[in-house]
Amino acid sequence: MERKVQREFFSLLKEHVGVLKILDPEGVNAALMKHNINGENIYQFAIPELANFLGVEYIVQGTLTINQSGTSSFGSTYGQAKSKSWNKISGYSLSASSTTVQYHTIVDLVLYNDSGEAVRSQTKESVWPNDNAYDMTFRYLIKRMPIYSK
Repeated sequence: MERKVQREFFSLLKEHVGVLKILDPEGVNAALMKHNINGENIYQFAIPELANFLGVEYIVQGTLTINQSGTSSFGSTYGQAKSKSWNKISGYSLSASSTTVQYHTIVDLVLYNDSGEAVRSQTKESVWPNDNAYDMTFRYLIKRMPIYSK
């Protein structure tokens, strides 16, 4: 899931950064792994260290939280019966139901410059209850970043 989200964020961001070059997350992950930097210990490194190591001017750090918040169900039944005689009944019925799982999604993004200053920090709770609501939330937050370009 982490790599999928990274890839989707990368795809959205690279469309809207003008002349800035965005590093591919696969390359960044490989470079970090070669130096034994992973999701567990990355917070032991200061942003300027990471920016210098990667040779970048900006670093976007994000946290995605998705929790199942509940389910909703809907059911409907329709039927009809006809009596042709006292001892015989003919008829039919139709029934349908659906269940939807609802999710609560929060995206937290921080844009750092190579000096380690937080240029922009944003947290957005998604208004959409589906499991991929983060995509629309990314779009909303990217438009508000100072590196955004149409």
